[in-house]
Amino acid sequence: MKARKRFSRVVASTLTLALLLGMLPMAAFAADPDYAPTVAELKNMTMENVLNAEEISLYSNGEMTNYFYRGINLSNNALVKVGYTLEQSQPASLALYKMAEGDEWTGDEVELVPGDTTDPEPFLADFVGYLYGTRVLDNIDNPDEEAEEVTGHQLSREDWMYIMEPLIK
Repeated sequence: MKARKRFSRVVASTLTLALLLGMLPMAAFAADPDYAPTVAELKNMTMENVLNAEEISLYSNGEMTNYFYRGINLSNNALVKVGYTLEQSQPASLALYKMAEGDEWTGDEVELVPGDTTDPEPFLADFVGYLYGTRVLDNIDNPDEEAEEVTGHQLSREDWMYIMEPLIK
């Protein structure tokens, strides 16, 4: 009887020790003090009239600028190119709003206030819907999802027209 009890204790102690040692690597790597999630600090957005290549607006939170250069009439088959760049791969929802009445927005810099406010901008009126886009990787020299950093180059107007041609038809 004593041998059986001693055997049970040895087995229980061995299993407990194995479980504790199995948890050790997880506990050691679970709270890595050097790891901090990255926050995207660079976000740029440009809007351009495709037919005459006029800039409509420019937004850059890195430089804290938000320019609205001119309005656009989306009737008569107008085409608008919206380009945006994010520092990290992250989902983006591009919402389309009507512009608020008044000329006070044209040509003026809209003051950006840092923060995560969800209050609507004063120049936005009614929500129209979401914009659907086409992902363009032609300007990235080494498009690799696993790469730490990538390099790129600016696309010419002809390159953009070639990319947009199937979308325009």
